[in-house]
Amino acid sequence: MIISASRRTDIPAFYPDWFARRLVAGYVYTKNPFHNAQVRRVSLLPEDVDAIVFWTKNPRPLMRHLDLLEVRGIFYTFQFTITGYSNLLEPLVGELAESVESLKRLSDRIGPDRVTWRFDPIFICDNLATEDILVNFQNIAGQVEGYTRKVVISFLTFYEKIKKRASLYGIKALPESEIFKIAAALSGIAGQCGIEIESCAQPWPLDRFGIKPARCIDAAFIGAVSNRILQRQKDPGQRAECGCSKSVDIGSYNTCPHGCVYCYANHSPESVKRNFALHDPDAEILIGKTGEVG
Repeated sequence: MIISASRRTDIPAFYPDWFARRLVAGYVYTKNPFHNAQVRRVSLLPEDVDAIVFWTKNPRPLMRHLDLLEVRGIFYTFQFTITGYSNLLEPLVGELAESVESLKRLSDRIGPDRVTWRFDPIFICDNLATEDILVNFQNIAGQVEGYTRKVVISFLTFYEKIKKRASLYGIKALPESEIFKIAAALSGIAGQCGIEIESCAQPWPLDRFGIKPARCIDAAFIGAVSNRILQRQKDPGQRAECGCSKSVDIGSYNTCPHGCVYCYANHSPESVKRNFALHDPDAEILIGKTGEVG
């Protein structure tokens, strides 16, 4: 079993102590995000966990707990998003220099193959032009060169829940011609830095630019690096374009305080504030009790 921690929230940044305590306990409860009354017990015992994939914009709070994973022999990787966007778009992500330094520290500890840099989502708005995107990418790529083997990109999906927020910031859907222009430029920059570039669940044929579809949770890679034979079943709960292997997510939506205006995982700042107040680091589940997460 592969644990996803988490597409729904940033566990390393905001819930590291809770995660550490659940790891020691050997299990966690997680709710079906579409049916709150459905609660599942998930084992975190080493014999049941093939790997844990962390998704984060700030791994620093969790890094003090990595020894717990290593002493238990649990393999783990990081999907680490660094965009260099302004505080207006990512209010609580922190400074770019700190993010880059964190990626380097992680890489020094676990190796560049296990730290994937994510540059997503890509979009333009009142305060972010195509030229800014390319400058940000080149700046970050130059700094993380040698510390990661791969970068994963995606272009913003306009889910219904983010359309109102998007309009407030002038976030616009990119025409296909501009998507191809950006993709070609990013591929060239990544290649110059020796970083493989992939795309996450994108409907466009980006392979013409040397960008192949990503498997952000990749059972084949995890098995090869951790010397295990894992099932490579596609995750049926993800989009058709998603290449990820099947996993179990232990996070909850509407719980990430980063406040990124483009975030698909949060309905509103009010829902995040309400749910974050329900968090108990000693609880068996991330937020509150059954039926309390809105």
